Amino acid sequence: QQLNDGRSDAAIGPLERAVAIDPTNVQGYYYLSVLHFERGSFAQAIAFANRAVVLANTGDATWSGRTYQLQGTIYEKVGRYPDARAAYERAVARDPGNSGARAGLYRLGGDREDAAAP
Repeated sequence: QQLNDGRSDAAIGPLERAVAIDPTNVQGYYYLSVLHFERGSFAQAIAFANRAVVLANTGDATWSGRTYQLQGTIYEKVGRYPDARAAYERAVARDPGNSGARAGLYRLGGDREDAAAP
């Protein structure tokens, strides 16, 4: 609710408690990653996104695609273009309707191995 209300600072504590109580809480790790990304704490954002990807990979395809898309977005922001491309490709493989991941692939030159990064 705090995230929906735009109170991201207040949301971090409850999300950290949620993943401490349930270390398999995909949504908790996902939203912690989002919060750290928004704050510019990219190392933390990557760590939480990586955990969310691992947990979501065997679950719902849409949620799994969403976690891979987030991972790709963070990697793209920090200039890790091959990692971003791979994450976006995994997002589309899990959820072909993931328009955000498709847009990321387009920005990075699709799935061509030799595509030049921006």
